[in-house]
Amino acid sequence: MNYAVSFLYQSDEFEISIGTNHVFEAENREEAMKKAASLQQLSDYFSPYYAKAKEDIVFDVMENNYFDQVFVFEYTFYDETKGDYLTVDIGDGKVLSPVMNPACYVKLDRSAFLQCFKEHYPDKEVVTFGSLSYGVEETSAKLR
Repeated sequence: MNYAVSFLYQSDEFEISIGTNHVFEAENREEAMKKAASLQQLSDYFSPYYAKAKEDIVFDVMENNYFDQVFVFEYTFYDETKGDYLTVDIGDGKVLSPVMNPACYVKLDRSAFLQCFKEHYPDKEVVTFGSLSYGVEETSAKLR
């Protein structure tokens, strides 16, 4: 099966899932995650940010030998009105609180996400995203 590394980026309540056209083979998801561990440095070659002048998320991409395309494939917003923050018991009388509630994550289409983003940051010319994590996505794309 073919896989691609995916990256999760965040700015406040807004998250974007990012992919590239770098594709690799793996027998299954577990093997793909092991390979992805050595490929997570792919994110060193791009920086996503919102540019008010373009009213869009754009990427600065450094030349590299892995990929030549970077794209957002999922837009998510953390909507606090969808539920309360959680408290998680981690044992020995210790708790983590507040913990984000999975029920509050709302997937948006590109247009709705950008509209919410623009309303959230009305006075910002540029808004950067911070890297949260990486994963893998199965893909029908061919190896390069």
